[in-house]
Amino acid sequence: MSSAKPHWEPVRRVVYSALMPHFLRLSAIFLGVMFAVSELAIAQDDAASKKTTEELPKAIKDVLRTQALMDKGFDKPAGTKLRFSRIEDRLVKGETFTSYRVYAVGAPVDMPLILAYWKIGAAPTEIQILSSNAYVNRKGLLLATKPGEELMDRDTAEEKDELRVALGKMAKGEPARFVVRSKDSLTMIAGTLVKHPLESESKGCKLSALISAPEANAILVYGDGFASSSNLIMKSISAEEAREIHVHTDSHGHSATVELPYVVGKEAGVVTESIATPECSVSISIPWGKGSYKPY
Repeated sequence: MSSAKPHWEPVRRVVYSALMPHFLRLSAIFLGVMFAVSELAIAQDDAASKKTTEELPKAIKDVLRTQALMDKGFDKPAGTKLRFSRIEDRLVKGETFTSYRVYAVGAPVDMPLILAYWKIGAAPTEIQILSSNAYVNRKGLLLATKPGEELMDRDTAEEKDELRVALGKMAKGEPARFVVRSKDSLTMIAGTLVKHPLESESKGCKLSALISAPEANAILVYGDGFASSSNLIMKSISAEEAREIHVHTDSHGHSATVELPYVVGKEAGVVTESIATPECSVSISIPWGKGSYKPY
């Protein structure tokens, strides 16, 4: 089965070390666990890359590769991802939090699991362990304690029994990445929750974006619903600088592209990504740079 791999385009002439210093804190051990689950190659357009004089640092590539890998559910078969079900909004000390049920279908029901959270802007070394004693029932529902027979086939449970996640203020297109794994890492299921999706849909085609850092220093752009194994042109305009990106879809009509929107001489701007085919036309705009991160 073929799978879409993030396609790299050269950055718009920018100095990476000054642009994304927080990306450079990296955990080789954590990434080793990730890549042991599935190797995710990153392609770069050789012809286009000759037009630039800088290489994208390996540390930044590794962080973006890991983010894309988690969004795909570690490249496992379709459907093997965490599933989230919105429950309610709740006001806590003046801030509204939205709570979600978590389903980890396929996780073993007879062993303790670890629930972890990775926030954008944080290095893999800073992944947050939310629980080291989570369980699932036969429906995959994530629970706070080992379930008895009365909870084994429940789709929902009381709040005291479930292990829920809650999100406060988030920016548009900001992902919250979660992992449920066994302590030996033989079981590892990832899922990405986006409180405020940044996406465009038309006639079955969809273009969506996830910011990879608080100021959108890098952006993961995903296409879905396009013709399988096809070559597309994604038009990208950032701070009035335009280019075309060649995008290839996998056998499921999915594509993944890394966008680096910065333009020399600009502190901030908006990048617009568009794909038009005879069947559909989709376009999204993402603010980037200083002052662009606005959670709500």
